[in-house]
Amino acid sequence: MIGLRSWQALVALIAVVAAGITPLAADDPLRLIDLGLIPAALLAFLLLGVAIAAEPWRTDFSDGFVIFLAAHLGAWQALELLPLVAGDAGWGFWALVVASWLLAWRLVAILSTARPRSRILSAILKVFVPLLFGAWLLFLWEVIVRGAGVSPVLLPAPSAIWSKIVASPHILWADFRQTFLKAVLAGYAIG
Repeated sequence: MIGLRSWQALVALIAVVAAGITPLAADDPLRLIDLGLIPAALLAFLLLGVAIAAEPWRTDFSDGFVIFLAAHLGAWQALELLPLVAGDAGWGFWALVVASWLLAWRLVAILSTARPRSRILSAILKVFVPLLFGAWLLFLWEVIVRGAGVSPVLLPAPSAIWSKIVASPHILWADFRQTFLKAVLAGYAIG
């Protein structure tokens, strides 16, 4: 039975259904299901991921891979829709984000409790799980800031921060030289 062993899967199922039937933008009646075959296939794949995530704690990595794909396809769809709904996201958009996030949460929970026999796979999981968690935090930050229309003065999106870093390496180098090379290293040597 779906959702009895995973509250994330149960809430993700509700969110997937809501994402298909509620408006994507607050002032636009367009729904995810109205966009054509790709979003319909995405919703079907998300439902499959939810169904697999609802199973008892399984160690089969193929199931984890399906949950991984479902969560990340939902996130990709949300990022594709973000310019359309920026600053005016509706319930359908937020439901898609929540469904994807809950599947990713379930995936992280499954992977963090996995005990592979191989030392190499164990080492890979020790690096992959925190990277996956961090990537999802950045995704949520980006989507919430841009989808809710938060002023960049209050909280810039990660993409805006990254583009500023890439655009001004000479300023960053000058600041690094002044702060670290001249002040910190000199202070450490004197201390």
